[in-house]
Formats: sequence, structure tokens, C-alpha cells
Amino acid sequence: MNKGEKIYSEIQKKGIMNIEEVASRILRNLEPVIGYIKFPVGYSSINKIYVLLENGYYPWMEKELKKYGYDAAVELQYVMMNIAYGEKIVGFDSLNRTISRFPSVSKIYRGVLEYQLETSVGTIFLAPLTRYSKDSRIKSFALQYDTRGVCHTAALEFIKKNPECVAVTSLVKNQFGERQYHSYVQTPDGYADFANNIHLSRRDFNKVMEPQVLNEVAGYELAAREKELTSDDLSTDKTLLLRLAVHNQIKNG
Repeated sequence: MNKGEKIYSEIQKKGIMNIEEVASRILRNLEPVIGYIKFPVGYSSINKIYVLLENGYYPWMEKELKKYGYDAAVELQYVMMNIAYGEKIVGFDSLNRTISRFPSVSKIYRGVLEYQLETSVGTIFLAPLTRYSKDSRIKSFALQYDTRGVCHTAALEFIKKNPECVAVTSLVKNQFGERQYHSYVQTPDGYADFANNIHLSRRDFNKVMEPQVLNEVAGYELAAREKELTSDDLSTDKTLLLRLAVHNQIKNG
């Protein structure tokens, strides 16, 4: 395992596996309190916790979540993704009732092009990318492709199609105090997060994600930047944005 793989594996272990390990432990500890609940097949442990929260179980979960350092602000990523994707499916009134059960959200207001959320980190304005009106390329890309959960691939493909645009790869916080890799695209007034189908201002993005920026690259720079990679870097089975981000981690010690 080379330097890049070691760095990447350690962060993945802490960032992704940590979420599942801690979430599984919480669910086991909650079973005597809330009873056995059958979840849909294939749900991760953290998604099961979100299902319980959106069904009003927070009063029975609060003590256990706080015991493991659950950061309610991070659930806003899940909340915002569900707002961006969910209204057409269930309608705003139903969506509002569900989302308001999360501890991070106190109120939602719907505008013509964006939503206003009153949250644990203050007022947040978000626009689903499929409604984003300030850059037709972003809206068109979001409408054309299914980008849910594939942040690195989506951001990379977008800047390849739009070479003057810039993709950012950062470490963002997770629910239990660790960090994980995340990629998104700069816009004149904020960031387009294709994996969550949302656009946020820089201020609101930073409040929710608390990103530690590792790399920024424009589409026209990709070929030259890829030539900088060495045998110490991640292999080509990882997306180029991840490889460039880890390269900078190696370079910066």
C-alpha cells in the first residue's frame, strides 16, 4: 500500500466505517427502548437512524445520540437532499411535516426557486439544482443525469463538459466527529453539490459542511494536473478528483 492509499484508507475507515459502526451500536442500544422495527432491505445503519428521526422518534433517541456525539448539523445534508428530491414525490405539506421532526430543523419556507430553512446553524437558503436559474449548464446537467450520491464522478464529468468551471474536493464532517471526502462545483454565488442536488451560498455551505479544502481544479487543467501524479498516489480505479486531492495531502504532509 503506497502513501496515497494509506491516507485515503485511513480517512475512509474513520469517515465511512465509523458512521456505520457507531450508528449500528446506537440502534442496538435503542431496541429495548423503541422495540424492534423492520426497515427496508439494504438501508445503512445511519439511514435507519434518519428514518426513525423523520418518523418522530427523536425524544426517545436524544440521550443515546448525544452520548455518541451525534452532530445534528450534519443531518442537514440528508434533510436538504430530501427537500431537493422529495417535494415532487410527496408534496410540500407532507415533506414539511417530516423534515420538521429532525432536531436540526425548526421551520421550512418555500419560495419560487429556493427554500428557506431555520436550522441549528442558523438560516439556510437552498435551491434544488433542477431549479437553479443562475447557470443553465448546472440545471441542465442536474436534469439530465442521476447524480445522487456520486459527488466525485458528477463534479468531474461536469467540469469536463464545462472546462472553465472549477471542482473542489474537501474533507467535510460526518455525523460522529470524523471527516470524509466530498466534491462539488464552484458557482459565481456559491457551490453546486450534485450528489445532494442542492445549491448553497458559500456562507451556508461552510456553515453546514465545515469543509477543509484539499484541491481546486478547473476542467481545462485536468490533463496537466494528472501528469503531476506519481506512483505514491491513488491508482486509476479512483476518480481523478480524489487522486488530485490525496496528492495534495501527500505533498502538504
